[in-house]
Amino acid sequence: MSIIITQIVSVGFLSLYGEFFFSGPAGIPRKSELIVVLGGNMMFDRLKRGAELYREGWGEKILVTGFSEPNPPSEDWRLRYLKRYGVEGKSIITDFSSTSSWQEARLVRRLMKDNGWSHVLVVSDPPHLRRLSWIYEAIVNGDMSFTLISSSPAWWIPHYWWKNSDAVSFALQELIKMIYYKFEYGV
Repeated sequence: MSIIITQIVSVGFLSLYGEFFFSGPAGIPRKSELIVVLGGNMMFDRLKRGAELYREGWGEKILVTGFSEPNPPSEDWRLRYLKRYGVEGKSIITDFSSTSSWQEARLVRRLMKDNGWSHVLVVSDPPHLRRLSWIYEAIVNGDMSFTLISSSPAWWIPHYWWKNSDAVSFALQELIKMIYYKFEYGV
């Protein structure tokens, strides 16, 4: 009986407050040396937001993660999109080694340290931001800082996110990953 009550309360909580729980760590841009656009299945909105931040002068370089091969071809749609949107080719950094958000954050920390950068903007979708905040708080620390920036995907409708199957699927995957990350990394 208590398991059923817990499930009902959890579903009610997420229905009412899920948008704040998942996307609550989103911040406002500030001047940074690097804009990080995280890879993933639905990354078009992330690329768009990263390119906007670059064009608005919030960052000097853009790191795009999620490539599966070293030296991605110049014809890759992500690189073409960024260049068409006004991002200079020399400002784009690609990552093909990271296979998880944890590894991406470790890469970002190493780039920051190697280049003497103090602040980065990390762009992802709203349901991803809570877990990212835990990861980046654990990895990017000391003299380095970060701001999480939310993309604006059409499928994420604040207050009614639970009515969209893509948003629900993403949120449920994030909940599972949050539990895993708590046990695996202690974040």
